[in-house]
Amino acid sequence: MNTLLLDMPATAARSQQLVAASERATHDPFREIDWDTPIDDSAFHLPPELLALYGTEPWNAMSQAERIAYSRHETAAMFGAGIWFENALMQIVLSHLIEIDVQDPMHRYLLTEVADECRHSMMFGEYIRRAGTPSYGPTREVTIEPGKGGRAMYTIQSLWTQARENLNVTTVILNNASYAVLNMELQRVGAGDPGPKAQEMLDLGGPNLD
Repeated sequence: MNTLLLDMPATAARSQQLVAASERATHDPFREIDWDTPIDDSAFHLPPELLALYGTEPWNAMSQAERIAYSRHETAAMFGAGIWFENALMQIVLSHLIEIDVQDPMHRYLLTEVADECRHSMMFGEYIRRAGTPSYGPTREVTIEPGKGGRAMYTIQSLWTQARENLNVTTVILNNASYAVLNMELQRVGAGDPGPKAQEMLDLGGPNLD
């Protein structure tokens, strides 16, 4: 395997490393989580110091039981937001994939990334269904920054969706000339310092937008 990687182009080798790292860290939420265990208020659902109201006057006025119940609702709200944002991420990646040749070494990795996001959303949704909370999600005006993931620099799909669904969304585009999500993934999996070819795959410059 090591010899094969050394003989392959740098981008292909990097893609294989990312796929292998993702496979090692992939978990099936319906096999590895015991969903028969009740989701109750016997303990905090998040570390209390991470809760938004922790240490505030409303927090101090709550009983311990109320604090734990509140942690369940905040966890469900966080997971609801996670589903919303991961759905957006999957749409972005899939819209990018449609333009990539199946022979491109990044093709399989991006599919692997989408599959991982699907599993995350499945886990989040199952928690919400079993937690006895509302399905929290963005209902007020939302301000998004599509340029943060680079998506506004190569696709208008998110803008089209907002117009088609008549969404109450304000879009702020920040030109960072990079696919920042995948740059973070490179760091997360410990892939080391990417070479020029790998960096080029995540660069959305040339030409730069103004």
